[in-house]
Amino acid sequence: MDAEDKSNDTGTPWAEPLAPDENADAVLDQDENTDTTGRDESANAPGRDESADVSGRDGNTDVPGRDENTDTTGRDESAGALDQGEDAETPDGDGRPDPARERERRREADELRRRVAALAQQPPRSLREAVHRAAHRPTAEADTAGDDAASAAVGDAWHCAAMTTTTELTLFADYFQLHVSDAVADGDLSDAWTDQAVADQLAVARHALGIGTAVNVDVSVTVVVLPQEPGDDSSEFDHVVEAGLDVPSGRLAVQGGTDYAPDAATFEVPPGWNRVRVSRSNLARATEADVDSDESPETTERVRIQVWPAPESPAKIIKRWSQPDDESDA
Repeated sequence: MDAEDKSNDTGTPWAEPLAPDENADAVLDQDENTDTTGRDESANAPGRDESADVSGRDGNTDVPGRDENTDTTGRDESAGALDQGEDAETPDGDGRPDPARERERRREADELRRRVAALAQQPPRSLREAVHRAAHRPTAEADTAGDDAASAAVGDAWHCAAMTTTTELTLFADYFQLHVSDAVADGDLSDAWTDQAVADQLAVARHALGIGTAVNVDVSVTVVVLPQEPGDDSSEFDHVVEAGLDVPSGRLAVQGGTDYAPDAATFEVPPGWNRVRVSRSNLARATEADVDSDESPETTERVRIQVWPAPESPAKIIKRWSQPDDESDA
């Protein structure tokens, strides 16, 4: 009978059995990852394992070809992709600084300031190193074109990091003079002792100063290195003068008129222009005792030398002492 007339016992139309499918076993063995089109997405070209990227790139891809989450330059962009897992790190694309990095920078700046402050309490060598770092900080406002501006900048740094130091010396004032100079630069004063310099008891050269004394024997010298200009106490002294001194090496030498320069006492000061104020006292008694004046502190001439950073400026006589005449003393 015809196929359309065939039916089973229940009256349901009977259909011709399908021929056995030779690929049935293969179908049953297929990975569950097979998509609706029948294509196995977990498998790629025969013989190539896509789970390992032969080019060295991260090959965590499901489909053959280019992984949309992988940068074509070889960088793994999967960590920055928005569609990755919760553990993916989202890059900050708004251009703002990293808060953690800013906190670290502030911490480092605070630590540097603490170290500079600590160095300022140490001996002069460490102090100079602290000032050197502070003086060479880059600042937008710094004007290094002129000596005055440079000296002012160094002076500001010294004021922040330095402390006052006081040193007592006994020096031989040979030829009635003491010398204050840069420890390295030429300190020739041969042309500086003019008639006016002798009257002022102060000879001035760029890198050296000659300080006149009342006696030609040992005198008591106090050297005071300051971070800024001191107050005026000239009323307590007999003769007070001051002048600018260029100290490019940052090392100030103080010595007697004929002392051996390499053996001179040296002091750390800010490199560049400084101001030196010389205040002398007990001159009348030292003059009276003359060559015996250094045998007793009561008759010894006393000289105080104060130094602080300041731009170049002319010498100045703050207070003048005149030696009494012999007739008036009699």
